[in-house]
Amino acid sequence: MLFTLLSLLVVLAILIIASIEDSKTREVLDYVNYFLIASGIIIRSIWYISSWDLNVIMWIPFTFAALVGFSYMMYKSGQWGGGDVKTLAGVAILASWVPGEVIPFSFNFLINVFLIGTFYGIIAMALIAVKNRRKAKFNMFEKAGIILTLVAAGIVPFKLPLAIAFLVDILI
Repeated sequence: MLFTLLSLLVVLAILIIASIEDSKTREVLDYVNYFLIASGIIIRSIWYISSWDLNVIMWIPFTFAALVGFSYMMYKSGQWGGGDVKTLAGVAILASWVPGEVIPFSFNFLINVFLIGTFYGIIAMALIAVKNRRKAKFNMFEKAGIILTLVAAGIVPFKLPLAIAFLVDILI
């Protein structure tokens, strides 16, 4: 319980710091990500030594390969920056497994990032469209894309309470 809470608090703190830095400079400083990766290795090592539970370290290579591979692909396609790859590497190490979870926590984290990112993207798109309503011209395909995005965003209210319930369950 202690190591689970510590892992999630470190991830949360680093993600907040990285988000603030990214919003100011459009860049995440390397030492922030290196701290996340190093703290993940240290916390997971101490957790394993204190519990001798193989799950603590067993999921790290799988989640690391999957998340870093995916984020590197997004980086090479120009969708994400290099800081995103390093941040997900740290998340893959630190949040690779949480007791009581069947699916590694970092995969749930990534799904929630996409769902919440979709929600914020829709809000940003709507604000830009309202701001530039005279310039905005929508054709049939753009309207269909907006509708599909809104339908996909309808998943957020159902997935977000599950994530909140999971965090409350860990804390209690």
